[in-house]
Amino acid sequence: SAQDMIFNGISRDNNVFMVGDVKQSIYRFRQSDPDIFKAKRNAYNLYDKKNFPAKIFFEENFRSREEITSFVNNIFENIMTEETCGSTYGDGERLVARGKFPQNSDAGVQMLFYDCPPGTLADEETETEAEIVANTIRKMVSQGYRVNDKNGLRPCRYGDFCIMLRADKGRFDVFSKALSDLEIESVRENKDGGFLDAREILMLRSVLKTINNPYDDVSL
Repeated sequence: SAQDMIFNGISRDNNVFMVGDVKQSIYRFRQSDPDIFKAKRNAYNLYDKKNFPAKIFFEENFRSREEITSFVNNIFENIMTEETCGSTYGDGERLVARGKFPQNSDAGVQMLFYDCPPGTLADEETETEAEIVANTIRKMVSQGYRVNDKNGLRPCRYGDFCIMLRADKGRFDVFSKALSDLEIESVRENKDGGFLDAREILMLRSVLKTINNPYDDVSL
């Protein structure tokens, strides 16, 4: 890319420090070309404190238990190949668990599958998914599923849970209602800059528009 050409033109082999993740560059954010990253990675030897340029793999994970990292590795080793995304999930890509956690028989990964009946509408699918998630959270809390914090193991609380959605597209309100129906409070953190589209902010905007123009029937 043009960016790579510029850096090559103004640099030497011994004064450039690069950090990248080919597993993210496969999505080609901002017109990224994963082939450039792979070529540099393949051309460099492992760091030995003597020979440069060199490469270092940041593969050690200190945040997650081995049950989590093993599950992630198993998934991506089977779906990330040169044929599917131009990158193989191999040495240097796998997560290596290094965190120290107390023994916990509750720890692990659980996958829930729901087969939608033929003819199910997308909104109905989301509602069912939200109900399954909400009921699972309530069950884990009521059964005292144990989690780890700085003081050791303790029963989980509602504040320990995070529901991650690839994209909102109105689904947050559905999940929020499913949680609310079970008397579980929820908070939304929108990374897409949707603050002005939040329900309470929309009301405030409408009030300000109405003050500015009392004849604005939509805002009123």
